[in-house]
Amino acid sequence: TSVAHTTIVLLVLVCATLVQVNAQFRSYLRQPPPSTEPHKEWPFLRRCRPGEVYKTCQSSSCGENKCYQLVTGPRPCTLDCLTKCFCEKGLYRNEEGYCVHWWNCPTSPYFTPYTS
Repeated sequence: TSVAHTTIVLLVLVCATLVQVNAQFRSYLRQPPPSTEPHKEWPFLRRCRPGEVYKTCQSSSCGENKCYQLVTGPRPCTLDCLTKCFCEKGLYRNEEGYCVHWWNCPTSPYFTPYTS
């Protein structure tokens, strides 16, 4: 039974790795082709709002901080792969979808968790 348990654990790990690699590959295929001239990529990079940065293949649960995490604590990282604008390091996504400093996040008991 120990061998069977080890085999199942290894299969789960292999499947999780394949899902992650597949998601990264699909995300890579959706990216615009890299330009040899930096100014040609600027419009693509400018799509993010202030306080956001464009990231490729980040976990939806830990790719950025969210205001509700100040109350509930961080969630475990998921194996999904999102390519989009995320809050810059040190900022938190509020319930309205904006990136703010922690002191601008709502506090309990008036806090409504942000749902994406």
